Amino acid sequence: MSPITKMSLALAAALSLTIGIAEARKGPPEPVAFEVIDLDSDGQITAQEMSEHRSTRAADRIAKMFERADANEDGLLSVEEMQAVAPHAKKGKMRGFGRMDADADGAITRQEYETALAARAEHSKQGGKHKGHRGE
Repeated sequence: MSPITKMSLALAAALSLTIGIAEARKGPPEPVAFEVIDLDSDGQITAQEMSEHRSTRAADRIAKMFERADANEDGLLSVEEMQAVAPHAKKGKMRGFGRMDADADGAITRQEYETALAARAEHSKQGGKHKGHRGE
């Protein structure tokens, strides 16, 4: 399997897990006030401020996910813990778990989860396409 195919599958799996987790939340996310992103209060949002805001949000999402899903409080997420917070997810949809579990130890660390989210974000920035991908 080519590296591009592996990355595409990992990103699709991460997206599937994230969607399942988002559906498990109660209600839509709250809108973010302009002032929260405009760190220097100059009335403009720079690329740096937006980047910092996104990084903070990603860290918050990871922390909340682990707080909600890490039932045994060992700092790791197992397949069972992930399925508990996304009960509608079938076993087949949890196959992405293995792709996020970089060291194949049966658990996802915060770092592995963060890496998967970052890869998904990068994939989205690129319009969901890779160099050499058919259709480019």
